[in-house]
This record gives sequence, structure tokens and C-alpha cells, in this order.
Amino acid sequence: SSTGSSTSSPWIISHSQLVKYRSLFQKFDTQFISRDEANGLFGNSQLPDEDLSQILRLADMDFDNRLSFKEFLCAMHLVVRRREGMTLPEELPRELVSSIPAGAHYMDGPPPSGGSTDADGPQVVTWTISADLMRHYRTLFEQYGSPGADVISADEAQVALLKSSLPNPDLYHIWELVATKSNGYLTVGEFACAVHLVSLRRMGVELPEKLPA
Repeated sequence: SSTGSSTSSPWIISHSQLVKYRSLFQKFDTQFISRDEANGLFGNSQLPDEDLSQILRLADMDFDNRLSFKEFLCAMHLVVRRREGMTLPEELPRELVSSIPAGAHYMDGPPPSGGSTDADGPQVVTWTISADLMRHYRTLFEQYGSPGADVISADEAQVALLKSSLPNPDLYHIWELVATKSNGYLTVGEFACAVHLVSLRRMGVELPEKLPA
């Protein structure tokens, strides 16, 4: 008999699962775990390498070859569901991302007041780039750009952005939004905006018509 429900998606992370996944993440004692560390942990699942590669591609929303706590939660849940026989999705399910409470942290404790969102409710979109995220995007900028440069070329940025596996129309729209000078280069701020938009788009957020203030 089928236990499928139209009201509850199997991609939604329950509170008990969140607690379990958090305890696994805490063993690494860091804010990010590397792709190799993730492969080592997920390899215990006995899933084939192609499944693990797809899971890491889906979960690594900013394609930096490491997993934040939120990305780890997504990856862990994909591993669990795949082991239960479910087919992996082509894109990260929106309900999976939105079932993670806003402000969920890898250390124990509830999210900040008002941070939790109902999985079926509207997704809270954060256009603002935090200081931590900005440092992370700057690291990506330095990784893909020329050493010491204060701008990144279209070709260099394309290498980074294409790793997102977003369709070309989305990538073109993102470029049009952030490339304010139309000179074929992006400043670190523009590149950060591009990566942030890519990350949000991969979560299922609709791209804006113009860059949010």
C-alpha cells in the first residue's frame, strides 16, 4: 500500500532529522566541510559514485567544492532518500531548501525568533549579502580571477558560473543584472551579486527584473 501524501513531500526535513544531521555535521567542528570530507562521510551510505556526485552537485549551491551547514543538510537528506529507493531529482527541490528553518545553525539551539518558516509557506528571500557571505564570495573571486586583479573577466566569471548548471538564459539574465558597465568585466561586488543570484536561483527563487536595492 502506498503511504504517499499530496500534502507532505518526502524532501521536507523533519525536526528530528535536522537534529540527527546536525550531530553528524558537528563532528567536523567547522563551518564548512570539504568535498573530500563529504565524500568520505557519504561513502558510508554504499551509494554508487555517480549518485554521490549528483548529490554533491545539487547540494553545493554556490559551487565552491565545500558544504555549508545548510548545503550539508540538503546533501544528507538526498543521501537518506536515495538509500530508501527514491530517484534523485534533476534540481534541488524547493521544499527541501525551504524546510530548513531560517537561521538554522550548525551549533545546537533554536533558530532566532521568527526565523522559522512553514515548508508550504512563501520562501523568505534574502537579497542582502552578509559579511560572512561577502568574504566567501571574495575568496571565489580570487580563486577564479587573475592574481591581484580587482576585476574578473567575462571568461573567468563564466568558468565559475557555468558550474552552477543553470540554463544559459538564467546565466545571461544574471550577467545583464550585475554587469553595470558592460565592459566585459565584473568587480568583486558585481561578481558577489552574480554568485548570490545563482545560489538563490538554484534554490528555485525567481530572478528579479532589476537588481534589488
